[in-house]
Amino acid sequence: MKMMSFRKSAMLAGVEKCGPSELAPEFYRITNKWSGSVDGRHVTVYAGSLRHNPAKGVLVMRTLPLDGRRVGGRHCTVPENGGALEIVESHGTRLRIAMANGGSFWFEVPRRQSLAA
Repeated sequence: MKMMSFRKSAMLAGVEKCGPSELAPEFYRITNKWSGSVDGRHVTVYAGSLRHNPAKGVLVMRTLPLDGRRVGGRHCTVPENGGALEIVESHGTRLRIAMANGGSFWFEVPRRQSLAA
């Protein structure tokens, strides 16, 4: 398995399914999501694929301060054509992501310091 960035410090809500129109359906086909609180921010990581290229898996991370004042976010695609992504396991802020065409990797939800970079 591959490894991406690593940091910890969260109170978790966990992994759950989400509706097809929950996050910009004109751009993404979302499979599921993970939500939790990381360094004083509510964080949601969505897993799925790009709508116009379903072979390209995507993770979308949205952050919202617990006071609800400003939304931030990032999206990243997986370089391989592994198909849609799905969050299949979580340990703290460490998420195991499965690719539709086989294989998996770990993704670590970044802390606030990492988001500023």
